[in-house]
Amino acid sequence: MTEAKSPSTKFWRETFALYKAASTTEKSYYPAIKELWARLIEGRGLPFEVRAETSEHREGPAGTDLPDLALSTGVNSSRFSRR
Repeated sequence: MTEAKSPSTKFWRETFALYKAASTTEKSYYPAIKELWARLIEGRGLPFEVRAETSEHREGPAGTDLPDLALSTGVNSSRFSRR
């Protein structure tokens, strides 16, 4: 767990500051969550790109899903657009 110490320490520091803030939204936490996942994945040498606030075309009924976080390998990454 040593390799996760630095990313998680920064994550907890940033999210605690958001917790104490007078006003936040769910989206306020996305940058910290995205960075935590990106650094953990990078530390493991995994070939993923972390994206936050994405949109994904929904098959079937017209519409768009808005996942909070997405991991992409670059394959068929056109399904996700950055917001």
